[in-house]
Amino acid sequence: PAHRDRPGVVWHGGPDGLWRLLGDGVSRVAPLPVGHWSGVQAIAMDHRGSLWVSLNTPGIYRLQDGRWQHLDPDRLPGFRRDTSPLVLLPAADGTMWMGFVRDRIVVVGADGSVMRQIGADEGLQVGNVTALHEDADGIWIGGERGIALAERGAVRSRVAAEGSALRGISGIVRTADGALWLNGARGVVPY
Repeated sequence: PAHRDRPGVVWHGGPDGLWRLLGDGVSRVAPLPVGHWSGVQAIAMDHRGSLWVSLNTPGIYRLQDGRWQHLDPDRLPGFRRDTSPLVLLPAADGTMWMGFVRDRIVVVGADGSVMRQIGADEGLQVGNVTALHEDADGIWIGGERGIALAERGAVRSRVAAEGSALRGISGIVRTADGALWLNGARGVVPY
């Protein structure tokens, strides 16, 4: 996976570690914090400059000042030891949104504490959460079964019919002209 941070640096992650693409140069930043093979599922930089990484070993780690910190699952209510976020989003309010399988989002504060949990009981009906995007409307949530919008404490989901262009959402962007575009199982479509 790749992540473009606010200053425009592109970060890549894989079994060999984390890499930074800046201008024309690529440099290795750090090996992964686990001693065995692992894939990187998601990368995001928070507002303090820490790089958050979700591994499929599983585990969530934060790289700050060249040192890895494992986020203890016991401190994250609703977080299971056998799963890691599929997607991460550093929100404008300083929180980190983590999208999981089976309609689960955990919102974590800068200190690593859980601020909020969002699931089916709160109206989330997208299945596995595979895309997150923040804009003036709120936080858009894409998944295998459709799209949702979290705004002002509420979640509104639109479950898509089988074969719909709104199934399998894996990317969400808002263009300069205000249009919202989705990458789904059937390609790129406007919303």
